[in-house]
Amino acid sequence: MIDLGGQIKSALEVDPDVVLHAGEKKVHRLKAPEGIESPYITYFEVVNNDDNYGDDEPLSVNLIYQVDVWCEAAKVAKLLSVANATETVMKCMGFSRVDGQEFYENDTGLYHKASRYQIAKDYEEE
Repeated sequence: MIDLGGQIKSALEVDPDVVLHAGEKKVHRLKAPEGIESPYITYFEVVNNDDNYGDDEPLSVNLIYQVDVWCEAAKVAKLLSVANATETVMKCMGFSRVDGQEFYENDTGLYHKASRYQIAKDYEEE
């Protein structure tokens, strides 16, 4: 199994545009800590499927990660700029966007942009 979560976190945390629009230390796997100031980013793995078998062994893996941008109403203007910065990072890593949606979360009062990115990796690459 290949896990790119650490690479995604590292790439997003050091990207100048992400830091400019979201701030430092604003990237979290699965869930952001309580009380964090928006905007912030969460990400998680959605799909991790073996593929392209040879001699009964997988030769590659298909991965989909979801990257979410969260923002309170007072800062909603930053939602798109943070989402665009994260998209640039993901595409530079070789991912392609397969889905994107915007939400308003009634329970938290946060605006939320969710984007899913896909990549295929050969096991010998890792």
